[in-house]
Amino acid sequence: MDELFKDYRKLSGIIYPPFSKLPYESFFYSFLQNHPLKETLSENYLPIFWTETYLKHHNNSDLENKLISIDSNKHYFTIIQHDDGIKNNIPPNTTIYSMGTNKGKLIKTGKYIPIPLTYYNPELFNLYSLKPKDIFVSFIGSITHNCRKLMYNHFFLKPKTFLNIKKWSNNIDKLRQDQFLEITSRSIFTLAPRGYGITSFRLYEALNLGSIPVYISDIFWLPFQDKIDWNKLAILCPINQIPTLYNRLKSISTEQINNMLEYYKSVSYLFTYEGISNYIIEHES
Repeated sequence: MDELFKDYRKLSGIIYPPFSKLPYESFFYSFLQNHPLKETLSENYLPIFWTETYLKHHNNSDLENKLISIDSNKHYFTIIQHDDGIKNNIPPNTTIYSMGTNKGKLIKTGKYIPIPLTYYNPELFNLYSLKPKDIFVSFIGSITHNCRKLMYNHFFLKPKTFLNIKKWSNNIDKLRQDQFLEITSRSIFTLAPRGYGITSFRLYEALNLGSIPVYISDIFWLPFQDKIDWNKLAILCPINQIPTLYNRLKSISTEQINNMLEYYKSVSYLFTYEGISNYIIEHES
């Protein structure tokens, strides 16, 4: 299959978010090639860079034909970042390790398993790791889901809160990038509401910057639930509980905050590209 899908492993050249150095689907493909367990996996790997392909071609009949040509009775697994999930028809016995998708498109075929919506830039966050926490809670981003509007209205003018709302764009200038890193690293809590997809890069950016993420969503896309306790790692807030969220955050003690940050350190290896890849390979072995 490697040869069959080689045309669908080309990078689009689009970098999003701007801090990212390498798309995860590409990293996993290379990582697997040299892994000692490669030949022992229980399912066949579909070696397609779905997100890069969809960024270049929203619909691709040639890819659809290639997928139809493979044996639909075999078991497969594949990796995707794209918020819409896999839009092509794939064999029914396919496990999809997905960084995040839309609930309504959890789709025609396949079994979805959450993995972190994160990116590769291991040196970046070290520059901001020791900032003093002088902001209680912050959010820098765009209104890409109604929960973000509700969140903004609830936190507007609350003490020690920093909110900066701008129109969404996949081109984020350096000034705004630096502001995001600076403000998030100075925040005790970082609001991480779902957006177009049901999760957000911000959830993992906050953890990397030493801030507690406040994940607001109608459905929680939480990876590694067999290995970690998310209630020790983040604040999980259903959308209907936004009206009480500020007071909920105010009730959390400094000791609880420090315990959550320490807990993240103990499991942070899972949220690296290598950690995610080893988890998938372990799951497939």
